[in-house]
This record gives sequence, C-alpha cells and structure tokens, in this order.
Amino acid sequence: MADVFEWMIGEILGASNDRVVENHLFDLEVRLSVATPEDRSDATRRLREIAPTCEDTALGDRLRRAADAIEANQSVARNEQGLTLDEAKQVSTITADEYAKIAPNWPTDKPPEIPHLSVWGMFPGLVVRAAGELLRFRELDHFAKEDGYTITFDKKTIHLCGLVEADGPMIENSGNQFYEPVPTVESLKACFASIESLWGMVDLKSKWQAPIVRGELDACGRWLAEKSERDDPYVCTSAPLLPSLFPERTTISERLIFQIAFLFAGIVRCPDGRTPTEA
Repeated sequence: MADVFEWMIGEILGASNDRVVENHLFDLEVRLSVATPEDRSDATRRLREIAPTCEDTALGDRLRRAADAIEANQSVARNEQGLTLDEAKQVSTITADEYAKIAPNWPTDKPPEIPHLSVWGMFPGLVVRAAGELLRFRELDHFAKEDGYTITFDKKTIHLCGLVEADGPMIENSGNQFYEPVPTVESLKACFASIESLWGMVDLKSKWQAPIVRGELDACGRWLAEKSERDDPYVCTSAPLLPSLFPERTTISERLIFQIAFLFAGIVRCPDGRTPTEA
C-alpha cells in the first residue's frame, strides 16, 4: 500500500474525537477515489487488520464498516458539510466568473499576510501590540446610539467614539498601526476555538470552497492540539478563497474572514514556528 494511505490510516487512529475520525475517513475516501484497484484493496485489508487491535471498540467497528464500504464502492464517510463524496462532487463546481475573480491569487503556495484587524474582528484571547505593550483582548461593547466602543483588555480598557474625529483612525486601525495582532500559540488556540463556534452558524453545504478551507483548518487544529514539541506547522494557502466563501458581509462572515486569515498567517509566524509561546 502506498505510504500516503498508511499515513492517513495512522491519522485516523490518532484522531481526538469522532468528528475528526469522520474527517480523516472522508479524506481517505477522496484519495482512494483516484487510486489504483490494488491500493483500494490494500487499504481495505489494512483497515480490517487494524480494527481488532483498537482499544476503542467503537473505532474498530467504524474501521470495519469503512473497509466494507470501500470494497463495495459505497460512501465511506461524510465531510464537514454533511455531504458524501458524490454529493460533494455535484456541488463542487466553479463558474467562470468565480474563477476569474480568484485566479490572480489562487492557487498559491504561500500563506497569507497578517490581515487588517478592526475592532469587530477581535475575539477573546487575541493578543495585540498597542503602543509597544502586549494586551490580551477580553470584550467589546458597542453603543450604537453614540457609536461608542469600550474595548476591554486584560491590562486596560479603551473608550472610543465614532463621532469623535480623533478616534476615527483608532477605530479603523489602518495598517494595524494602533492594534497589531500578535500570533502566539495561545492566541491562535483562542482563534481556532472562535472559528469553530462561528463555522456552524453559516450554511456552507453548497460552497465548493468549504472543504478546501475546512481541511486546512483541521490541519491547524491538529498542530495546535499537540502537547509535545511540534513539527513545522502546516502551510495554509486557501485564504484567497475566503471572500467568495463568505460573499455576504455580515458580522459573522467578517469575523470568520479575519480569524481564518489570521490563523493561517499566524501559524507559520509563531516564535520559532513550533514551540508554545505565551505573550
């Protein structure tokens, strides 16, 4: 069996919960959909060999069912959007107009730059550098009538007003000149948790970009969950897809666009790239 399939089965065995198991099984099914009959047969055999050795009997049963499905050319698992591979293929189409908009920036082999941070993009646990001081964001209160903002950090509270001309640049934060997001491992863990809570609030079943972005999010999640010395982080390159994945500008979509871009940019910019670091 090809090394990649052996590695993917190892990822299934190391999954932290049932959802991650299903994600890995779906990834395996995608790979096997273009594999040789010999590789499909080898993967089926390997899953059946491993199943009885699993301490978790439920996982062993799941591997047996996956092996049976592969052998019968049936659906093995569903993706993050709840779609089978055949269903995902049907919705994973891109129009010429969509491609024209993203073609200058995607595909790419580079992670994004640290994105622009607005007051609405902040999430609990985000570390920012303000006037040379590292602050951890806690809460934002907005008073619509006065267009007032109370930004609460761990060390200070800042009050701003959109009706006061001098406060405008600080609210806009152009070029991140007042609040610079700082990628530490703990800050990125908080970012990933925020993305997870927001992701389920939007309907992405018909979005061809969703499985691509979701796969990179899961790779980030696995890297952040490592408790020992980390390997080099996964290089995420799907950030150019975010505007078309979330075309409707809502508070939730704006937060997701910033937070996903920050996670993808920050994970390769943590101090030394691998060691957990606290601000």
